Amino acid sequence: MSDVRTISKIMLIDDDEIHSNLCYELILKSGITQSVSIYNDAEEALEFIRENTSNPDVLPDLIFLDINMPFMDGWEFLDAYEAVKPEVSKHIVLILLTSSVYKNDIEKAKQYKSVVEYIKTPISINKLLETREEYFNKLKTV
Repeated sequence: MSDVRTISKIMLIDDDEIHSNLCYELILKSGITQSVSIYNDAEEALEFIRENTSNPDVLPDLIFLDINMPFMDGWEFLDAYEAVKPEVSKHIVLILLTSSVYKNDIEKAKQYKSVVEYIKTPISINKLLETREEYFNKLKTV
C-alpha cells in the first residue's frame, strides 16, 4: 500500500504574477500541499532562505523556480543558492518550472547539483502528483 504524503511547504519563484497565481491554484487543487508561498522576486526568496538556514520548520520542502526573471534570474538564484546550500538544515527539492524550451537552458540546468528536474510549463495536476510520488513518497521512514 502506498503511503501518500503531502508536501509540507512549497515555494514558487516566478516574476509573472498571473502564471504564479495559476500555478498556486493548481498546486492547491492537486492536494499535494496546503502551503504555497509565492515569491515574484528571486532575491527575496533567496534572502528568506538565507535568514532561515537553521530553521527547517519554515523552509520549503520543494522549490519551483522560473529561469527568466528580471533583476535576479533563475541562474543567478541557483548560483547563490548552491553557495548557501551547505548551511541549509533541510533537504530541499528544487525543480526548474519554466517556459524555456532552449536546449542550452536544459543543458545548463544539468550543471547544477541542486536541480533535480526541468519541467516545461504549463504544469499539470498529473505532473504535480508524479513529482510528489517521485521525490516525497519514496522517502524512507525510520
